Amino acid sequence: MKITTKKYKLDPEVYRGLGMNNILTVKPWIFVNAVPAVIALIGLLLPGSIWWILGGIVLYLLYILFWYIQFMGMSQTEQGQMLFEKVNYEITSQNILVKINTKQGYPITWKQVSHVKVRPDYFAVFMEGQKGINVHIIHLPTSIFNSPNEIRFFESVLKSKGFVTEEELEKNKQKREKDKKK
Repeated sequence: MKITTKKYKLDPEVYRGLGMNNILTVKPWIFVNAVPAVIALIGLLLPGSIWWILGGIVLYLLYILFWYIQFMGMSQTEQGQMLFEKVNYEITSQNILVKINTKQGYPITWKQVSHVKVRPDYFAVFMEGQKGINVHIIHLPTSIFNSPNEIRFFESVLKSKGFVTEEELEKNKQKREKDKKK
């Protein structure tokens, strides 16, 4: 089976939010937890030295600022504009085909996908980048699917590829149904 979605343009604000959330939740061990925590711990062990604690806090804030600038720049540079074009997606169990128009597009195999976040109103597919940092994100709101059957098929593909569990899917399905009733 093949799913063809409606055309969708990723909003740069959504991209930055997903990217920052991913950096701070999926990859926090890279820098955020280790170095500033050690510096702050040194400050706690040395009497009267609040500068170590402040240094750890400043280092943490600089790390966050660095990544925010990266995601902001990606949405503003010419090379990053392809992420924010209006495209539609053809999803199969073999790959995701990102189609700019009927003649142009590029495939993304499931091997290139590092992980997927499933929420009641969207799916976020993260591609593995250099050094394990995910900057290419496919944001698929549930509204771009043509029917609930397509959403179920996409969820079953994600489950068969090992990106989500049955519990995650069930939890999000219940939230989606609860939101429909409101």
